[in-house]
Amino acid sequence: MDEGHDQVSSEMVGDVLALKLRGQFLGGEETEYVRNSLLSIGSDVQGAIVDMSSVTFANSSFLGTILAIHTAFVRRDTSLMIVGLQKTLKQIFAMTKLDKVLTVFASSEEAIQSLRQRS
Repeated sequence: MDEGHDQVSSEMVGDVLALKLRGQFLGGEETEYVRNSLLSIGSDVQGAIVDMSSVTFANSSFLGTILAIHTAFVRRDTSLMIVGLQKTLKQIFAMTKLDKVLTVFASSEEAIQSLRQRS
């Protein structure tokens, strides 16, 4: 498991990059680390799962970054899946309709199962 940033850990699960986020994401270096981690994946990676179950706050800058990453992934035919949204973030995703644009699952296991069914 890579501990490249104190709020982000990552590991490969087969051909899927799994990121586990912790704490607040305010559009600073933590957001840039997530952006760089996701946009640098190779063509051999089927997709990425971003586990937000330990995220306590995410501002609009972070959410915009996730949306931009999603757009880049769509162009590359790669899947980006968000998992583990807590109540407040779930409400924000619903109000902003991000839950209709992004692929959101309750757990990483559900996201991985969905990826396996696509391939």
